[in-house]
Amino acid sequence: MDDQRHHPYENLQLNIAGHAHYEYAEVARSYVPMHWHGALELIYILSGELTVETEQRRWQLHAGQCICISPYVLHATISLSGNTALLLRIPTEELGDFAPETRSRQFIRDAATTNTTMMAAIERVKQKLLQMQHTASSDSPFRDIRMASLLLEITYLLYEEFSCPVTEGSIFRREKNRQRLSAVIAYTEAHYQENIALNDAAATLHMHPNSFCRFFKENTGVTYLNYLNEYRLSKVYEDLVTTDVALHEILEKHGFTNYKLFRHMFAERFHTTPGRMREELR
Repeated sequence: MDDQRHHPYENLQLNIAGHAHYEYAEVARSYVPMHWHGALELIYILSGELTVETEQRRWQLHAGQCICISPYVLHATISLSGNTALLLRIPTEELGDFAPETRSRQFIRDAATTNTTMMAAIERVKQKLLQMQHTASSDSPFRDIRMASLLLEITYLLYEEFSCPVTEGSIFRREKNRQRLSAVIAYTEAHYQENIALNDAAATLHMHPNSFCRFFKENTGVTYLNYLNEYRLSKVYEDLVTTDVALHEILEKHGFTNYKLFRHMFAERFHTTPGRMREELR
């Protein structure tokens, strides 16, 4: 089977003057579970569709739509029929080179806005991304200079039109919560194949299970058990589309002991059955 996975947030190659990663991506089908990364991310859909879930929001993007995802925001992406897209990711440390106050800003990312000023600004960003696409495929000896210039123009628009200040207290809480969530996520990724109880996850932060559940939901928009099972589901999906291993063996390997729950989550996420998905990918 062909590998249908696509993890665009991993191993970024900073191919624009060493400051940002630009990519024209063609994805047949993809599912990236809840994750975060230290880069501001722009996704501009050229064709097809992409669902983006972040905190308690869900966006269904189609051709011509663009979304901005702030650094360290927990989000998931899924495309059932595939898409082509322009991707631009700017790591926070590189943003800091352009604008020292990056730490005290947060970026607005409402892809479905009806605000006319915001819509006009989004169109300007999209035009710059299209110019990047044209420049990246050209053989101009000044291509790298133009790509760097467009990066600066896009960064300026993001700060000018799509960011707002946050208080020092909010910054402190955000960074403290990020550190705590990082510990929980690292624990989950290391032990998801085991029978993790809420007590086990809460113990990583030395919290009572009730307090832990409240903390996790408030900072991610999902319950911990939902996050855990979504992570397991993503691993099952990877093996399902890249191997011929029997489904029951895949479920056992990745800690999914509740088959009824798995079938419900799989149908809700992919709108098909594991068997049909495998047939479609053959």
